[in-house]
Amino acid sequence: MENARNTADAIVVGGGSVGLHTAASLYEKMGKNTRILATTQESEWGGIAGRSLEQYRMFNDSYALAEIVGKGIDTYRRLDEELRERGVSEHAYENFPYIFTVGDKQRPEHIRDILPATTPERPDMSYYQKLRLDTESWGFNPGAEIVGSDELRQRYPLLDGNGIDSAMIVHNAGRLHFDVMKSWLMDRSRTDGDGTGVQYRARKVARRILLDKGGRAIGVDFGDEKIYSDTIVLAIGAFALKLPDILPGDESERIAGNFTITQRELFFAQTPGVQDTNFFLISPDMAIARLSTREGHASYGYAADDDPVIDSPTTDPRPNDSFVDDLQIDRKSLFVGRTYSLFAECSSRWDADAYDANRSNLAVEPFGHSAGYYSAYRDDLPVVGPIGDTGVILAAGSHHSGIMGGQGIAELVIDHALGQNNLSEITHQQTDINRVPVKHTGLVL
Repeated sequence: MENARNTADAIVVGGGSVGLHTAASLYEKMGKNTRILATTQESEWGGIAGRSLEQYRMFNDSYALAEIVGKGIDTYRRLDEELRERGVSEHAYENFPYIFTVGDKQRPEHIRDILPATTPERPDMSYYQKLRLDTESWGFNPGAEIVGSDELRQRYPLLDGNGIDSAMIVHNAGRLHFDVMKSWLMDRSRTDGDGTGVQYRARKVARRILLDKGGRAIGVDFGDEKIYSDTIVLAIGAFALKLPDILPGDESERIAGNFTITQRELFFAQTPGVQDTNFFLISPDMAIARLSTREGHASYGYAADDDPVIDSPTTDPRPNDSFVDDLQIDRKSLFVGRTYSLFAECSSRWDADAYDANRSNLAVEPFGHSAGYYSAYRDDLPVVGPIGDTGVILAAGSHHSGIMGGQGIAELVIDHALGQNNLSEITHQQTDINRVPVKHTGLVL
């Protein structure tokens, strides 16, 4: 029999949003006398990008994602209320609208030339209206409304471009501050003096899953020690590609083969003439930018829909000069082009015909950094459930919803591990690890 030092009531491998929410939720649901080990191979908690925030909106094209995101938003709002009641100045949640604009004009030729081949065709209002009606029919409130160009201009004077015919404004949207949530989750669940609670251990690499003779998981080999548990959760994000290394077998090969890992590059640029602005804008061309004069910069977005595919994710990727050196100049130019495309259609202060790579109206050259890895299953929905007959629960594929979906995915794990029903049957079906995924073609921001 193993002694108490190398056993745990549960082991959670992975230190991102999903892993942290899962560890804290397991401790809460399993009881205060439990011992849970949470590990990350990174140097610090919060995921391989160390992301501290994420935009969100209650405006989705699947029931599962709507319910998962809804759980997350509720958790952030409750924490924000708690912080206000305690007189704490920091916020876990802030609200600002998403503005989806629609226009009938054709893309200028020079804009078409700089857009990536994967850029979708322009959606019309019926596309956004379907998303709204679907979200509402599922019982979630996007707080959405359709406005014409005149009404939009009155509310947001910057958006006076003649490329906008109408807009869908989603008010149940904004930003979640994961750094605040992370501290709260860890503080309320961290191991007490009696050894109960969650023991958070960084720089600890899970080498392989230990199996008994019947193929059932009994623990994790970390190289320097083996820890035994009946409940093992792999919230491994981008390292889902390496699932067969830690748990060899046909099921792991099948699951890993459905993942694509990309690395997103965010670009920032000062934008002149923007005053008292705070919203997330999607142009008729589906160029994307966060416009805010409250954060020291006026716009940001990402350069392309075709983010670089990563075949071998690494530990602790950090921003580096490769995002501003000559090797990346094409992507920088692409960002400037997409920004002009957005502004030229959406605001009269920029003229698409005036776009010139050598004569930028942007106040400074755009600068960038990595937003980390995005782990996408083939249908862009999370994958949660036991791997074959091993009993190991995989919680991966959060894609662009890691922060806003962390709590919802954690509750799916709880359902599998403890036989509870925190989320609906349809969400379990849409995230089932044994489903046959179909390539997704919907809205991903």
